[in-house]
Amino acid sequence: GSATDVARARYGGARYGGAHYGGALGGVAAAAAAAAGMAYDGIGRAAAVGGDRIVVGRDLDKGGIVTSLVETFELREPNAQAARVPGAQLSLVWAGRVAHGKGLEGLLASLAVMGDRVNLTLIGDGPARTEFEATAAALGLGGRVHWAGYIADRKPYLEMLAGRDLFVFPSEAEGFPKVVLDALAVGLPVLARPSGALRDLDVIMPMADLERDVATLDAGGTDARSMLARRGHAFARDHVRAAELDRLVQHWHRRWPNLPWV
Repeated sequence: GSATDVARARYGGARYGGAHYGGALGGVAAAAAAAAGMAYDGIGRAAAVGGDRIVVGRDLDKGGIVTSLVETFELREPNAQAARVPGAQLSLVWAGRVAHGKGLEGLLASLAVMGDRVNLTLIGDGPARTEFEATAAALGLGGRVHWAGYIADRKPYLEMLAGRDLFVFPSEAEGFPKVVLDALAVGLPVLARPSGALRDLDVIMPMADLERDVATLDAGGTDARSMLARRGHAFARDHVRAAELDRLVQHWHRRWPNLPWV
């Protein structure tokens, strides 16, 4: 997607994604990030002059290409979600790089006011983990936040995702996050900030206010969660790695029809 959009969102001071810096330093950081993003985008457009340029995540509703690590055998039907009832213990899960700009500050703050029945698993590691662990402890979340760390093997990683009730992704600055596709593939309903390619993706629930959105989705009962999970699972099935490769090859065939394809 657009590096400029990512830079502006990450350093724009938004509730879930905003800048780690404040005041004049924040303004300088935002300007520098936007300038770097525009330069990056400019180089990309210049490189494509007279050639072929594919923007990952664009036109998903018309068969656009995303970066997928999902294999067909990893898909799981979203049946497990049907067993949940409103008011029961609710397990949220997030995955990614533990760093500023991912919305983790707002996620932890929101969890602190959701009540004891809501817990959170964080999958991943990064430079801000120690700081966020201290933040969680200060908010009294010690027993409700599980730090799973980085999981290199996809099988246990996907099993951990599948064992939770709802995938939350509060980042303001993304292109098309592979972790969202992973969550859809194992049948999880997804609540995410509408950033990057996620703005146009109708198989997730757009996040506006995390506490209210989680409560709304949970109060909707089995039908609401199952419908969201089924739609997301169908999207993931259409975007497994083999399907993405086929889309790319077909694009090449259309672009250069006179090559000796075999």
